[in-house]
Amino acid sequence: MRKIVLIKMFLFLWLVGATLSFVLHIFYPDLISYLSLWNISVGWQREIALWNLGASIGIIYALIKNNSQIYKFTMGLLLVISLLLGVNHLAALIIDKEAMLINLLGAILNLTIVVFGGFILKNEKN
Repeated sequence: MRKIVLIKMFLFLWLVGATLSFVLHIFYPDLISYLSLWNISVGWQREIALWNLGASIGIIYALIKNNSQIYKFTMGLLLVISLLLGVNHLAALIIDKEAMLINLLGAILNLTIVVFGGFILKNEKN
């Protein structure tokens, strides 16, 4: 039961991050591109924002359903996505030594999510 609370917290924090990413990519694409290695591309940034909106809706659905199996499935999916995003940001840091703050934060945050989230999910018994 305690682990389900941790999984729900994980989902909520991912929801906050996805929502923040949505807002930044939709309303502040210049700022995000300025702080990252990648140049501005409003179309791609809008696509990232919409993807984050879709992820947010999926997380909200999981939280509303209040079902441990749906929680675990959603968390596992988000861990895979976090791993892929973290590796992408890490690659930017390795390839280009002038990678920016967003790339550093993206690598650190996403890979930390994978470690701690994986630990929580692995130790869930129910």
